[in-house]
Amino acid sequence: MQHIYFMRHGETSYNLAGRVQGGTDIPLNENGIKEANMAREFFIKNEIRFDKVISSPLKRAAKTASIVSGKPLEMIETDERVRELNFGTAEGEAVVDLPQGVLALFSHPQDYEVPAGGETIAQLQERTGSFIADAGRLLAERPDIENLLVVSHGAALRGFISVIEKTPVREFWVDNLENCCTVDAVYENGRFHVERYLHPLGGTKYMIPPWRRAKAADGSFTFARSERD
Repeated sequence: MQHIYFMRHGETSYNLAGRVQGGTDIPLNENGIKEANMAREFFIKNEIRFDKVISSPLKRAAKTASIVSGKPLEMIETDERVRELNFGTAEGEAVVDLPQGVLALFSHPQDYEVPAGGETIAQLQERTGSFIADAGRLLAERPDIENLLVVSHGAALRGFISVIEKTPVREFWVDNLENCCTVDAVYENGRFHVERYLHPLGGTKYMIPPWRRAKAADGSFTFARSERD
């Protein structure tokens, strides 16, 4: 069984200020570097070693990949298909100031109004899907790769999840994926499936993906701790 660990980068000044980053190349802040080191310790403690590392070309992701994997920055392989969703003219804006049509991405993705110059959900899924297809071929050809680390971004991670699990657009924004949150996707029998969410910075290190949780009486989902935890 082979794994791809899709990780969100550590904190940046834009995260802290609640601003839209998208393709804007914002570096990790001091806390983001600390978070990446915490994630590295988490994986070491859980005896997860990465045989190959791929990152978004944006600084915040590449630096996170370098710290978590222990590989020099210049040795981190980058792939444009892993970069964040392009938010066009909304980049740099405070999230609370976004028009309702843009904010719909986070609550009613099917109604998302793409800012000028931005990227649609379908376009994001097309490129993340292309990456996943190539990753499947790579793992099929390289059984020696047990654990592949891919460091990406919040919306892009949802692109990967939605493609792998074939979720409808209305379920695109399924969870709050905190900084350094990691989606563990297992490759077996020629296909991927999302196995678990890992939260290296939080008290709960394993969370069940939403489609495997029981709904509460009010229709909301509640995180459940795994018996393997």
